[in-house]
Amino acid sequence: MKKSQKTIKPNSNLTDDLPLSAEYLAPVDEISTAGVDIDVVPPQEDEFTCSQCFLVRHKSQLGKMDGKLSVCKDCI
Repeated sequence: MKKSQKTIKPNSNLTDDLPLSAEYLAPVDEISTAGVDIDVVPPQEDEFTCSQCFLVRHKSQLGKMDGKLSVCKDCI
């Protein structure tokens, strides 16, 4: 091994009983919605909700119509 290469050692502080994603979750007491303002806007004329990913998209992102269901270009 060259001197410029470093050996990566596993973190011994991590527990194997928890799934990896649980290690990155913030404790519930640290999560706060104070100061968060969200304005809900009704659907606009030039928008649709994709029936696959449920994201609200602009009509230019419409990939296909599956009956009455709209599917975005990313989900085709």
